[in-house]
Amino acid sequence: KEIHTKYGGVLKVYSADAATKHVYSFSAIIIDELHAQPNRRLWDVLTAGSNAARRQQAVIVLTTIYSGVEYFTKNLDVLTAAE
Repeated sequence: KEIHTKYGGVLKVYSADAATKHVYSFSAIIIDELHAQPNRRLWDVLTAGSNAARRQQAVIVLTTIYSGVEYFTKNLDVLTAAE
């Protein structure tokens, strides 16, 4: 799905398949329910991989299931999990 803004920007929805995201250079990333990812591959591809081409990439992580420390801990578990 694509949404075109009046300023020439494009918003797109992508799947969570990390293997298919290596070719993109994202200006902004919104990740919903990061804690549900099985590992940190998607996070690495979206942030470290595409950030190389961007000076100020914006990354936003959303969730509706956790709050406070529990939210932070669940997302940290994904980001620090061993492969």
